[in-house]
Amino acid sequence: MRSPPKKPAEPFGTINFGKDGSVTRNIQKLSHVKNEQELSVGQRFAAQLEGVGRTASFLRQLPEYDHDFALVVDSHQVVVQAAEVTDRFFLRPLRETEYVEGKTGFKHFQKGAGEQYFGIDTDARDDAIASVLRGKLAKYYARPADDPLWLLLWSTGSLGGGVFFKDGTLWTSEPFTRAARLLVEGGSGPFAEVWYSDLRFTPLRIDESILKLPVETETGKWSVALTPMSGQIVRRS
Repeated sequence: MRSPPKKPAEPFGTINFGKDGSVTRNIQKLSHVKNEQELSVGQRFAAQLEGVGRTASFLRQLPEYDHDFALVVDSHQVVVQAAEVTDRFFLRPLRETEYVEGKTGFKHFQKGAGEQYFGIDTDARDDAIASVLRGKLAKYYARPADDPLWLLLWSTGSLGGGVFFKDGTLWTSEPFTRAARLLVEGGSGPFAEVWYSDLRFTPLRIDESILKLPVETETGKWSVALTPMSGQIVRRS
């Protein structure tokens, strides 16, 4: 019997710093089995939509070579095409000697497992979401006959949740403004709505409203978000 298709999966989660000085780690990992991974993504997304005022429930996975899953959102069925945005789009592996000697050509870095370091290709990072979105729009998916088609772009990597609070003001970062600009200027094709989720916090609808937010350009500050439910500062892993 042929083994089921697999996909890479990296740990993700949050480290919560409480007002009383307590620290709570919530680290999770999706299944390596592609079908199980997609099921978990769909279920998490449906649950997170409650955070933006949508009543949603997971309905079912769809057959292979079709779209990925169906939800019931605000009493209507929605078909969802999902695509992962991984850090592999913009992380460049470095030899230890390159990193130690500072001969990398990169200004920003990310540490992997063990002693593995990666240089961050900042332009590729800033274009990562838009690049995946471009690829999906280029496929010219046919709209389902009866149900609206949504696109979910998801990540468990370092791109963050899309928006965060800084000095009491809601900000975003360049990857999300590029994706929003692509939709505003070129249209959303067959997709009635385009969403992004980091599977940790409230999902973000990618549309023209993102372009109204100030943009944080300093790498590293995206990782701090104020969660409205707890009032705690959450630092993304």
